Amino acid sequence: MEGPLPEAVDVNISADGGSQVSAPVLQHVYGNVSISNYYSGGPQPAPPMRDSDQHLIAEYKTSILTAYETVEEYNALPGQDVLLADRYTELLIIQKHRNQSEREEELRSRGETLQQVFHTRASETHSRIHLDQLFKPSDRGSVPRAVILQGNSGHGKSFTVKKIMHDWASGLFKYFILVFHLNCKELNLLSGEHSVVDLLKCDEEFTPVILRILRDSPGKVLFVIDGFDELRFSLNEIASVLPSDPSVPAPIEATLSALLKGIVLKQSLVLVTTRSTVSDKLSEQLKSPRRFTEILGFSEDGMKEYFQRFFDNTELSDKAYEHVRANETLFTSCVIPVICWIVCTVLRENFQESVDTQGDFETTSSIFVHFIKTLMKYHCEGSIRSDLTSLRSLGQLAETGMQDHQVLFDERKVSEVLTDFNVCNPFLCKFLMKRKVYRETMYSFMHLSFQEFFAALHFFQIDDEEEACRKLQILLKSTAYERKNFLQFETNWRDRVIQFLFGLSNSDVSPFVKSGSLSAIQSQLKEWLLNLIKRERQDVLTDPMLFILHCLYEIHEKDFVMHVIESLEWISFSYHDLQRTDYWVLLYCLQCCQSVRRLHLDSLTAENLRMLGPGLCKCKELGLKVNLSDSDVGNLISVLGEGKIINELRIESSLSAESVEHILRALHKQKSVGWFSLRGVKAVSLDIAAMSVHLIQTTAKLKRCSNCLEILGDHKTPRQKDSFCLFVSVSKDVNDLSLTLGWCPATKDSDLSLSLSLTLPNMDNVKVKKYLKKCQDLHENPPANDERVDALYSSLPSDTDLRHQILKQRVRCLTLCQSLGRLSLQTFLNLKNVTIFELKLGIECSSLSFERANSHRMDTIINFGPRTSDSYVSIRLSASSNMTTRDFTDFILTFDTYLMGRSGMNHADGGVDAPLSFLCSVPDLKRVEVEVNSMTLSLAAGSFCLIQTHPSVEEIKIVRFRHSTSTKEKSYHCSSLCFTKDSSTQSLDIGIDTQKDEAAVPHMSLFLSRSSVKSFDLKDFLLKFHSLEHLDEPSPQLDGHDDALMSLHSLPGLREMKLEVGSLTVRWAKRILSLIHSCTTLQKLHVNVTGWRWTRSGLIPAGGFLTKESIHLLQMAPKRPDCTLILQGIRCSNTTSQCSEVKDWHLSCNQKVEISIKGKPFQMMTTTEVYEREGMKLKVKKKRRRKRGGRRDGQ
Repeated sequence: MEGPLPEAVDVNISADGGSQVSAPVLQHVYGNVSISNYYSGGPQPAPPMRDSDQHLIAEYKTSILTAYETVEEYNALPGQDVLLADRYTELLIIQKHRNQSEREEELRSRGETLQQVFHTRASETHSRIHLDQLFKPSDRGSVPRAVILQGNSGHGKSFTVKKIMHDWASGLFKYFILVFHLNCKELNLLSGEHSVVDLLKCDEEFTPVILRILRDSPGKVLFVIDGFDELRFSLNEIASVLPSDPSVPAPIEATLSALLKGIVLKQSLVLVTTRSTVSDKLSEQLKSPRRFTEILGFSEDGMKEYFQRFFDNTELSDKAYEHVRANETLFTSCVIPVICWIVCTVLRENFQESVDTQGDFETTSSIFVHFIKTLMKYHCEGSIRSDLTSLRSLGQLAETGMQDHQVLFDERKVSEVLTDFNVCNPFLCKFLMKRKVYRETMYSFMHLSFQEFFAALHFFQIDDEEEACRKLQILLKSTAYERKNFLQFETNWRDRVIQFLFGLSNSDVSPFVKSGSLSAIQSQLKEWLLNLIKRERQDVLTDPMLFILHCLYEIHEKDFVMHVIESLEWISFSYHDLQRTDYWVLLYCLQCCQSVRRLHLDSLTAENLRMLGPGLCKCKELGLKVNLSDSDVGNLISVLGEGKIINELRIESSLSAESVEHILRALHKQKSVGWFSLRGVKAVSLDIAAMSVHLIQTTAKLKRCSNCLEILGDHKTPRQKDSFCLFVSVSKDVNDLSLTLGWCPATKDSDLSLSLSLTLPNMDNVKVKKYLKKCQDLHENPPANDERVDALYSSLPSDTDLRHQILKQRVRCLTLCQSLGRLSLQTFLNLKNVTIFELKLGIECSSLSFERANSHRMDTIINFGPRTSDSYVSIRLSASSNMTTRDFTDFILTFDTYLMGRSGMNHADGGVDAPLSFLCSVPDLKRVEVEVNSMTLSLAAGSFCLIQTHPSVEEIKIVRFRHSTSTKEKSYHCSSLCFTKDSSTQSLDIGIDTQKDEAAVPHMSLFLSRSSVKSFDLKDFLLKFHSLEHLDEPSPQLDGHDDALMSLHSLPGLREMKLEVGSLTVRWAKRILSLIHSCTTLQKLHVNVTGWRWTRSGLIPAGGFLTKESIHLLQMAPKRPDCTLILQGIRCSNTTSQCSEVKDWHLSCNQKVEISIKGKPFQMMTTTEVYEREGMKLKVKKKRRRKRGGRRDGQ
């Protein structure tokens, strides 16, 4: 080809992922040609190797296997090694820098939450990486020549290096011909000049092989440099020239720097481990391309695997892991491998000494002390002194951070506080943050838990004893328990610091502290704890009690623990989910005592019951809720022992009749039994029923509660052969003994289920069993027509009072009279309560109940339709006179006729007020209560008509059960409507409530004269009240929405009105004045300011204060002299800054008052004065918020 030659171009040909470039054909290429093959995990394969070289490399690998097959633990005796495979567990390693919020999230998260964070870090977002992927190509295809493996002290960097060396020698990393381990601790010991080959410490025979490989295949050689942060020489200022030949000697710092920077063996690969404190300096020394990776620690799966490897016994490993998992602080800190090893070592020793039975495991503080000692001894290498005086400023930094709620510290803060700070300090972590166009260096403790520990340690490092005690007093006074701030009872940093203070006062740990203030701090802590208990002795100590127990466990001083526990009136953990560690702490505290007064525990498992057994036996009074199987009953009986007061024992388990009888026999041996409940038993036998009655008859009466027993069978389980009844309930109050028995239908064709309640005389066990046997016979062999009730009643002793009889009847088409025909009328009138359930769908009346409250009153409850339907109506009637046979018969006939007349009618079409229509003919009615799902105007009008026309009805109350939206008639947003007739004053009280969203007037009562009721338009009144929901507070001026309230003046005969509002504002004051002037018949207006208001999300605070401006306006404005205005609410006496929020109610400047204004005079009374005026005894109770899950034992 003629013409000028083309311009020369360099050509690069590469192959990735294990492929090769072989025999390329290049034509007409002018320039340089570069061909290379890259592999995932390493560079190009080496040229063929001599057999002798391969033999020497194999020998080298064998020596590596021997050297790294075992590891020596910190506490190992001479010759005591463990296999690397028995300890190494994969760590969570990521290759992404985290921002500040992510760092803080990791530092502040605890327990399960921290593991959830780690789970996020293990996702693709944070690029988790495994050991065999450290040198994989990046997303851009480049293979890193240098990898930084960063990790905090004790996070397993050196262990990981040993794993890499061992795996390569085992044949796992086949990409590398040679891997060399350079330990920086050993490099510190070298002096003089050394070449790269010299640092490898190989024999003369192997050295030539190394040189050939370094010359021919440097890309197949990996140098693992462990502990860069421990180097004692600097790589920044090197006087000599850096060598470029691996065999040329140079000062050690020059040789190492040349290797890291790639001046020598540029194609070789380098892996460097370091702490975070010097990773930025390391990055400046490394060749490119580089990769940054960081060890976070153990994930939850990794932690569990480590426990399994550590313990030979699977049962012990699971037990140890659950112990740690239940302790939030330990579970958090065990992400650090060294702490994981410490905990496993301590637990193994405890298990070997059977400490589990005593609950005397190592304290959390002592575990942290072990960790601090380990780091100072094995991870400092002279960078800091080995005594705690060098940690004084570190404790000061921790305390300052706790006070400022700070977990990240900038370099300026650290340098100010830590004047003697060394970058190799193992207790701090360092990392870089991007700040716009700059980088900022930040520091932190390994976790917030360690910051809390060092903050506690700081108190012991203060030389001035008085200063130490003064600062401690400030800390103790700032706790939620001291400030009575029950809204902040969640565990906070002060609680944890105080627990560490108690732990550092432990006599086993105090030698580590070496503080002159130790004795004074310990005395102050003890005195504070005792005072806390004295103040709270009469309150429910649920969370404070758990905190106290953990403090006692941390100090681990038996005499002091015994003194505290035996001084407590009771220990209660009702409705509180205790962790396994909490049970161990409780057991330890109980074991320190000779006896314990009262203890109440909820949600006990069989395992926890077994563990706590030795401690529970020391309790004089017990309350337990436990889940058991038949095999665990023996443990429960052992715990109960003899002569105890069993305030409460609740068991929810499927126990056999034999196990139940064993428990009842054990309860017979106790001094007294309060409440015993057993649900889900397989069979309630006749013996169980008789033993239950005998137990309650003979047990001593408790002061705090009644004696009560209930045993309920499992209705889902097929009936057992020895089953007597479905349930039995026995209770004793004063001298009365009540027995309730329940049976399912005797046969599948029977339509009668029976529940029998009666008050028994003091019968012996033989007579009780005899009567129960007769009940059983009558149930299993019923007389004709199921007339069992008369038979049971006649078989009772003459002094037995039959209290309660319930017939649950399945009928197909029976009238009410036919249903009642199964009972003789005389028997019926002797019963207190009778309920008949008509369960067939389509029958309008779903249930009918009769309750005889006393000899002068019979209540009747009638239910129509399912409770969830819009047409649901429930009516309760109260009769005023003795219910004679004639009266009762007439009522039944009237009601039965009504039902038959409505048979087949669609109830919704008839209106929800239809069931009231028959009540006009029912004699001697006193009260009528109606529960509906739809509050309509027709229902209200029907009720209003009934109270006017019926001569004996005194009260009708309508309550909306739930809001209906599908009824044909518009439903008004009233939650209740009440009509009350007062014959003495000839007045009618109409009260209406609403829970409408944003209701401005949640309650209103009107008092009308009887003479004006006939002209009262109820519908108009309800519509006006309905429109009041539009009242709001946009401005102090009145507007059109106020017309509804003002129009009430047109109500005839309105003598008195009561309003309930959320807040008394200036606008409300103007409404009140306008109402007084417009309604000339109004004699009294009562306004109650509640401070709450209904919204879509429920009740919300609405102020609740009688504001100074409103009171002044109402006092000074002209008013009718014959009308009295009464205001009730909270009034602030502070003249400078008036309280206006509900949250301020508790302040001493606020008091509930009643203000009476009539004309110009102004009279104000406090709540106490109001009570005294009305002749009532005022009981002032200290306001106390009950802690979640806490209640007094026995309640």
